Amino acid sequence: MKMVNHPNEDVFQYLLYIGKDTLNMADGIKSVQLNYQYAVIDMHSIDYQHFISQNTPDAIVMAILCDFKGEPEKEIINKLLRKLVELTKDNSKEQSEYFSMLEILATNRNINIDIQQEIEMLNLEIEQLPSYKIGETRGEERGEKRGEILGKKKSSINIAKKMIAAEMTIEQISKFTDLSSDEIEKLKH
Repeated sequence: MKMVNHPNEDVFQYLLYIGKDTLNMADGIKSVQLNYQYAVIDMHSIDYQHFISQNTPDAIVMAILCDFKGEPEKEIINKLLRKLVELTKDNSKEQSEYFSMLEILATNRNINIDIQQEIEMLNLEIEQLPSYKIGETRGEERGEKRGEILGKKKSSINIAKKMIAAEMTIEQISKFTDLSSDEIEKLKH
């Protein structure tokens, strides 16, 4: 079939079959007035490796519909989840949407594995990675430093309040507490 606006371009129509049952459908419609053909692609016949090798979350999700080549479903789902985590790690909303799509398509394929449980197990595995532990340690260190700074500030404010009550000068209070003149003025009022 040729397009009128693009006479040098061929146009093809494909139908992707993702149903639960074995593919049993015609590849066109033929009648007295109509002869229409399209290619039917049974997703169950395509090697999942073709999709998992892509670096797009959409392709990874589509891999759940493909032929697992005898590999256990649980292992394939783990591979797919890991790849989705890797590709969507910077966007938790997007990650959640792709996990939901994967779960819906797994149901369509009659895969009886609890995707949510697999995600939780994957999160536990991620927490064991050295890079995760390094990030966690750095976060704790930053939190401790922040807490330390806030603790010192609170202590300085308490000391300044006592010095104000003792009618010491702003300069003296500032010297002993490292608070600015403005901060001390605010404490006075």
